[in-house]
Amino acid sequence: MDILKYHLPQSSYKRPTIRIAPRYITIHSEAGCTARAKLKELAAEADLHQKSYHLLVDECEIIECIPLNELAYHAGDGRGSGNYSSIGLLICTSGNDILALAKAARLTACLLYQYGWSTEAVVQHNRWSSVDCPKALRQGCKWHKWLRDVEAEKRRLEKADEIRRRIHAL
Repeated sequence: MDILKYHLPQSSYKRPTIRIAPRYITIHSEAGCTARAKLKELAAEADLHQKSYHLLVDECEIIECIPLNELAYHAGDGRGSGNYSSIGLLICTSGNDILALAKAARLTACLLYQYGWSTEAVVQHNRWSSVDCPKALRQGCKWHKWLRDVEAEKRRLEKADEIRRRIHAL
């Protein structure tokens, strides 16, 4: 999976370079923006809000804004567990929402696989604050269906890795 790395400049507002040991992936969503547009907005010098994400994903690309082992201000809980123990992943929907959600599911599965976590480590932004986020997944049964997609993709990754190990052992 290709991830473009456009790290935000180090600063006290967006990227304080505080190391974290993530235990969760917090899912956010925002309608009407692309990953690149959101990156530009986050990088704007005039914007002094403490708001950032580790990863931005839309139907076309994935952008890493902050290294996954650094603090990002995304959970809305100040010095709480949301900011200090989770990877913030923003799903940007502005066109083909189905494709953006599918790409986010694949990325989330890759992260779960990389860290050795189960889908229990995937949480909604709403867990840390009372906002209706990720709005794109909170209506109806979308969240549970999306998590099933994440789990299926993770199983696919595990199976492919097992096949590679077996071939390597020959």
